[in-house]
Amino acid sequence: MQTVLRPHYMLNVRKVGSSLGVTIPADLARRYGIENGTELVLVEGNDGELILSVSEEDFDRRMQQLTEIAEPYREALDRLPDK
Repeated sequence: MQTVLRPHYMLNVRKVGSSLGVTIPADLARRYGIENGTELVLVEGNDGELILSVSEEDFDRRMQQLTEIAEPYREALDRLPDK
């Protein structure tokens, strides 16, 4: 599966209580149905990559795709040293 690159957005990090938060641009919020209280899934990828998904369903689907892609390389991946 090839990743399709779309326009990127610069998000500003702001202090929210004792945590940090980002503001989702209004057009993206409308497009993905994000509103106050919507749960998002944040996944740490390789090389400092952060992946933000709208729903757990989407996260589960992507993880299944990753598992299927990695399966032919499972033996080699298992032999890699831990960091």
